[in-house]
Amino acid sequence: MSEVKGVLIIDDSRVSRLMVQAIVKQKYPESAIYEASNAEETLALTISDELSHIICDFNMPGMDGVELSKELQKRYPEAIITLLTANIQASIRNKAEDQGIHFAKKPVTEERIISILSKSKK
Repeated sequence: MSEVKGVLIIDDSRVSRLMVQAIVKQKYPESAIYEASNAEETLALTISDELSHIICDFNMPGMDGVELSKELQKRYPEAIITLLTANIQASIRNKAEDQGIHFAKKPVTEERIISILSKSKK
């Protein structure tokens, strides 16, 4: 089981971000939580805390979650990145996994978020 230090939540759905945030706060109250609604917002963030996990949607305006994850891997090489999406096409899943990104299917549930946060680096 991995240590949950800082969590970055990226999703264009405010409801999804709030749901994930509530679960993280409840289960890991000491964790720093950051959120963004798209790639542009994400890349503009200045995060000083150590990020242990990044949870990213696939379908967002502008850059998709896989492309954004490539950039985030460079910025936060120690963070575990999970693509949390309703888009479950095999091609997207394979693209993510080939890049070392975990894949999880929406909807957001407590069990799914806890499972994501328990993952460690591949």
